[in-house]
Amino acid sequence: MREFRGRTLIDGARIGVGNGEVLMAPVASHPAHLAAVIEIGVLLASRPARLGAELAAVAAALGGTVTAAAFDLGERFAMRFERDAATVIADFVRRVPDEPAKQARLRTRIRAATSIDAATFARRLAAAAAAVRDLGAPPIVLAGGDVVLVLDGLVGSRARLAPAIGLVARLAEPAAVRADGPYR
Repeated sequence: MREFRGRTLIDGARIGVGNGEVLMAPVASHPAHLAAVIEIGVLLASRPARLGAELAAVAAALGGTVTAAAFDLGERFAMRFERDAATVIADFVRRVPDEPAKQARLRTRIRAATSIDAATFARRLAAAAAAVRDLGAPPIVLAGGDVVLVLDGLVGSRARLAPAIGLVARLAEPAAVRADGPYR
């Protein structure tokens, strides 16, 4: 058995994951290797469910829920948290918008919809500089009506997710009603 460009080779059988399925072709020609091929297929097929269950436990510990039972990259699986006036979504992506394909890598994206303007966002971000540094100074942007924080890798640690979720929720809060405005 050896690795070959992200796929495992056993007696000529190639095993990989594509379109949400474990792909094996051709099946091992040696009977002794058939069990190993099946075992690897089962291991790969069960990974999304196991990872989904682990992330669901993390979300629950932080007061959130998950949107699907099995992990995937994209829109189906996400962790959802209600924080004050913000709904914070943590999902997992390979690429962020406007990024070249060469820079694609696994990331944890934490985002919340907001109605604040760019100037308010900039002031809030400057005021939260210490919290941003504590998180490792990840990129945080206002994009398409969302406050978006991106962390490298698949972050499943409660100790790392909790402050990131809290920061995004604080940055996304709706603008406060001014005391000198028309409504007092």
